[in-house]
Amino acid sequence: MRLDGDVLVQFCPRSASQMMGYALEGREGVIVIDGGTPAEAEHLEAFLLERGGAVEAWFLTHAHFDHIGAVTEILRRGRCKIRTLYFDFPPLGFLKEREEIEKSVPAAEAFWEAVKASGQRTIRTEKGMTAEAGGFRIRALTEGGLPARNINETTVVYRADTRGQPILFLGDLEEDGEARLIRDFPAEIRCPVVQMAHHGQNGVSMDFYRLVRPELCLWPTPDWLWTNVDGTGPFRTLITRQTAGELGCEDLTSFHEDAWLR
Repeated sequence: MRLDGDVLVQFCPRSASQMMGYALEGREGVIVIDGGTPAEAEHLEAFLLERGGAVEAWFLTHAHFDHIGAVTEILRRGRCKIRTLYFDFPPLGFLKEREEIEKSVPAAEAFWEAVKASGQRTIRTEKGMTAEAGGFRIRALTEGGLPARNINETTVVYRADTRGQPILFLGDLEEDGEARLIRDFPAEIRCPVVQMAHHGQNGVSMDFYRLVRPELCLWPTPDWLWTNVDGTGPFRTLITRQTAGELGCEDLTSFHEDAWLR
């Protein structure tokens, strides 16, 4: 077993949108990474309530709606107890100035409103900081601060150490951020389990994956994006899949149901 008794869940999308949501269940509880859009909130909440409704730590990579929408709705409902919420988001003014995706600014505003209304305990992540939660050791390898051109460049990359193999969560990291990641944490990025950046499309370079050499690729990727809209779309997913194949990677996909890794 790759995780030696711990469990990773890669949640499937509940709408047509791309999204990213993961849970890690360990000997001391559950932690969550991102969560997805509001469409994923009900399913994710049910998953958490089945495990007592307590989240030891919730880590957010960046402020895009397909990563923070679910946690916003779960905060509003108030049925789950999140001990600590970790993130490093740029100011709303930056999003209003730089963000091109129409949904992003309202989603970020809703997130901040939900955090304030719920009284949620938060910690701002800093590059190099480590958190112990649920039996896992989570380290932030990048920072979400400025300067940046867009929200993706503010992605916080996390390394999660399990009882088995470590997992690298790249969020929506782009090529501009990978050089700093390689420079600052050359050993820590070499994880056998890697979440494919930006859903496997238009994220880090193929050379980055060749350097990391993952054994298992986590794809938070809907089926239409997996095929690049049957080869007719503008996305780089097929190139990423080819590189992963050349490296001999196994693929973990979750098009129509949650995927589990133990």
